[in-house]
Amino acid sequence: MEEHPLSTVDVRHSSRFRPERFPTAGQNPFPGGSIEDPRLQRQLGFLNAYYHLNCAYADLQEHRSTHGNGGEAHEHALLQEIEKALLEIESLEAHYRKIGMIASPVQVDGFVNDVEFHDAVSVAEMTRRSPTLSSSGCFAIPGLAQLDHSGRTCGD
Repeated sequence: MEEHPLSTVDVRHSSRFRPERFPTAGQNPFPGGSIEDPRLQRQLGFLNAYYHLNCAYADLQEHRSTHGNGGEAHEHALLQEIEKALLEIESLEAHYRKIGMIASPVQVDGFVNDVEFHDAVSVAEMTRRSPTLSSSGCFAIPGLAQLDHSGRTCGD
């Protein structure tokens, strides 16, 4: 499978890199250096995209704290950067959906601090191992009897 363009670049090598905005992967720092493993390259693509989202959101927060309701043109540009980052994430999701890769962001105060990665096999395995709970009950909801045209009552 051809890799997504965001999976072939490491934003951590940029001179403008803000390390506090780069999420962890499964609560662990992402490895540095040259990444040859395709699975890690795919994860890096998602981390890059969430990093862009975090930076755009931080810029918007900073703008709002310093300009309040002023500077609408600049705020509009910042909102477009957030939209661009969200589109990057959607593009990655669509690209890697074929192979069953799932990236689940963990947000704190609006920032993605961590990304959990799963593949279709691990998700299916987790689902198979976890107990399925089902419950049914009868709840008394005032006024519901007038809406029930079946003639059934609770306990039938």
